[in-house]
Amino acid sequence: MKKYIVRMYCLVECQVDAESIEDVTERVCDLNQFDINQIPH
Repeated sequence: MKKYIVRMYCLVECQVDAESIEDVTERVCDLNQFDINQIPH
């Protein structure tokens, strides 16, 4: 069977603690700075 590379986009909703919405968009929305393993699953 052939193998293919597939790019999947998804919507993830989680609760985060932050001082302001700017903190959320700067830290959590940037996957270079956010450790996705911290999200409960």
